[in-house]
Amino acid sequence: MRLTAFILASLSTFIVPVFTLPETPPVPSHLNITTIATASGKSTLECWQLSAPFVASSQAGTSGAVIAQLGETGATSYTLLPPGFDGGLHNAPAVQYALRSSLSFPCILLFRLLFFLLSSVVQITQQLNPSSGCIRWVAFISGLAVVSLPNSTETATIHGGRNGLILATDTKNTSTLGHKTVYPGNKDTVGIQIPTRDNEIPAHTVLHAGPCKKGEMDQ
Repeated sequence: MRLTAFILASLSTFIVPVFTLPETPPVPSHLNITTIATASGKSTLECWQLSAPFVASSQAGTSGAVIAQLGETGATSYTLLPPGFDGGLHNAPAVQYALRSSLSFPCILLFRLLFFLLSSVVQITQQLNPSSGCIRWVAFISGLAVVSLPNSTETATIHGGRNGLILATDTKNTSTLGHKTVYPGNKDTVGIQIPTRDNEIPAHTVLHAGPCKKGEMDQ
């Protein structure tokens, strides 16, 4: 009996881990994103929670997963930023999302000029049309971006991937100086730029000043 008990006790140290399943991360209820917002004519960094909740997808190919609606959007563009690129001080050419998002036709043209002329997209935009601007999502799918403000020491570091989505709303008519974005990584940064339809800002709640923390974006 003692020998049997000893053998079972010894085997348990090997058997238990085999049947221990990894914890499933909780499904988030809402999407939290770092936003370049404005206050009193200056660009600010805020953590927003979108009002549209995550819901179960019924679409073929994603059925069983969850999705969050970002609203109506405009023409989308693909941006390739070389290592060490400095986007300079600029405003959002449109209200846009970033996993990095697309712009209207003038914005797409300006991005092409950016790589040929090595100048800021927004600076060119302002030269062509000083009152132009568009709110956009920007989705960084790879690389590294650092957003800073001219009137603050606060920064937002955006790593490409799952948490690479930001929203830029500081158009020229709402922010005098805008913000600055640099790409300090040693590899290309890829961003998908997506302007919101009619410059609409999505319904949201401001969680706090400053960029979202990693734990908040994983909730």
